[in-house]
Amino acid sequence: MALLTEPVTITFEPRDLQKVLVLSSFTDDDPLKDILTRAINTLRERWDGKVEVIFKKATTLDHFVEALNSYDGQILIFDGHGADNASEPIGKLVIGDEAIDVWKLQGKVRVPPIVILSACDTHGLDASSHATVGNGFLFLGARTVLATLLPVNAFHSALFVARLVYRLADFIPAALSARKRVLNWTEIISGMLRMAFASELLDELIGPPAPEGSPRSNLQLASNVDINLRQEDWYGNLLANIARERNQGVDIIESRASAITARCESIRYIQLGNPETILVDDGSILKQVQQAARNFHDDGAEHA
Repeated sequence: MALLTEPVTITFEPRDLQKVLVLSSFTDDDPLKDILTRAINTLRERWDGKVEVIFKKATTLDHFVEALNSYDGQILIFDGHGADNASEPIGKLVIGDEAIDVWKLQGKVRVPPIVILSACDTHGLDASSHATVGNGFLFLGARTVLATLLPVNAFHSALFVARLVYRLADFIPAALSARKRVLNWTEIISGMLRMAFASELLDELIGPPAPEGSPRSNLQLASNVDINLRQEDWYGNLLANIARERNQGVDIIESRASAITARCESIRYIQLGNPETILVDDGSILKQVQQAARNFHDDGAEHA
């Protein structure tokens, strides 16, 4: 209940969010152990020199605790397996070969305000209680957690995280400059999820990603622009553009899109906690407010 009533905002500059801990808990023989690392490094040329990505491995609880306590950044990305609580009272994270109850780590670990769980069933739709892994990280001190409602595909979730790192590098500074206002973490993540969803629809209805200038690329670009500009009709625009490209009625495309949506990876994520209370400001908005206050004071003194 205390989390629900959290009124205090915290404000970061873009550089505060450009240090990321990627904490992997896979065993050495797990076939998924390198997928996320490879995905992030595939986009390295887009974020290198802008974002500091710290890769660490934790295959024991002690390693997990040490990795968190030695990290002073604001974003944690957990890369591993989750164990749901559909039939058990408490959801758990799998660290190495051991399923860990994160709720028991209160007072033992420093958890950053932003947590991304790249693992299955960390806030399962069929959870038997509130004691999910996602809620557990909120209990440990996170302000917001991106959790998963269902099992997720390792390749899709890795690509999503890689794109998030790229978004931290370029989108946040550009958006602050263009919009002339602060951002909040809700819109940063929701924009990512919408773009991932648009990409999944285009993959099914148009084809796989294609070179710049192709119909597939142009449709993705148009959708991304709508989403990042917060156009309310971005989804309708996407369907209309797909319909024109396929020379079919919008009603046909809408029906097919509804069926595809049920299988999409992007709808399996949920933002928990209070992401709207995490603000991002490069300092320019504060300067404008301070200048306006000075102008008001000077005008008041002149007419006194």
